[in-house]
Amino acid sequence: MSGRGCWYEDGLRFSCKRCGRCCRDVEEPSYVFLYAGDVERMARHLEMTEEDFASAYLIEVEGHLCLANFEGDCIFYDAEARGCRIYKARPLQCTTWPFWPESLRKWVWRSEVEDFCAGIGRGRLHSREQIDRTAAKMRTATPLRVKRSPTE
Repeated sequence: MSGRGCWYEDGLRFSCKRCGRCCRDVEEPSYVFLYAGDVERMARHLEMTEEDFASAYLIEVEGHLCLANFEGDCIFYDAEARGCRIYKARPLQCTTWPFWPESLRKWVWRSEVEDFCAGIGRGRLHSREQIDRTAAKMRTATPLRVKRSPTE
């Protein structure tokens, strides 16, 4: 997305309002897909082994490892506290929101992201360079896939 004429050349304002909308199943099932380093970081934060963490909190969705849902909400969403119980160790997908490559298409941003997220247009100004670096993290991240035995 970098280069001259980028629609967000002057940056974008965003500040997480911790409303939890992105953590909850608002209209259709959604998943938090995991990437390299996510499980280790979250398990360490919860003082668990990676194996115990995986048994307690992970599910498979179409060959990918994801955080489990509880009635559609992310398993770490705390409705009473209106926030994430592992905010400091949350997965890459969560830390890079809303600056995902697919969200940075102008029409997607204007027609979907702005309406969905209360933090859009508020808070600190993120420069185009910061936004591009964040999007690149998602673009280059290694998704965690379910390991299958050679006979499956």
